[in-house]
Amino acid sequence: MSTRLHPVYLASVELSKPLKPHLWRNSFSYKYSIFSPGGLMPRLAAVGTMITRFVEGVDEKPKCRWIEIGSDVTREQKEAIGRLSPKLSKRCLAVLKQIICYSPERWSLEVMLASWAKIMKPRRTDWLVVLKKLKELDHPLYFQVAELALLEESFEPHIRDYTKIIHGYGKGSRLQDAENMLSVMNSRGFACDQVSLTAMIDMYSKAGHLRRAEETFDKIKLLANTI
Repeated sequence: MSTRLHPVYLASVELSKPLKPHLWRNSFSYKYSIFSPGGLMPRLAAVGTMITRFVEGVDEKPKCRWIEIGSDVTREQKEAIGRLSPKLSKRCLAVLKQIICYSPERWSLEVMLASWAKIMKPRRTDWLVVLKKLKELDHPLYFQVAELALLEESFEPHIRDYTKIIHGYGKGSRLQDAENMLSVMNSRGFACDQVSLTAMIDMYSKAGHLRRAEETFDKIKLLANTI
């Protein structure tokens, strides 16, 4: 049984200030539910139509770009999309298909995720589902999406979210990335705890950096003494 791929559109919106609901109530996206698979394509006269008008009667118009996928996806992308469960919510399916078919030549991943968060209003559970599916697919953008998710208020980042990324970098022997994430975690007000430091020790030990592992272990002992 073949899987029918519906085109999915997503808006890339760059705003100088937040767009209020009453400003886009009559916009194209509101009328046609752009994030629903197949919701927009049947109403377009041709594949690949680009729509730039987003809000009418507003002095400061946001810059918009509509990205169509489905007509030029690769075989690997089709297979990855086919592995997505139809039981997933429409908001999760929409962004997962965009990530799977993402091309840096078209637009920024950061802008795409921010637009999805602004328009679709995902909850933390939605973010976790997206990350889980990307990890199951072993998608190369998993870590990038995970790091960008930490910047979104709707994700409600927790220290364990940072630890998961650090642990993942450690498993992939990406020492510098793990150290950078630990620094970012600290700069954002999440203090190192035993779990995060243990992940670093495990990484250093497997990479043969025994001195760094010992230094990190000393930090855990200092934490224990302060409790």
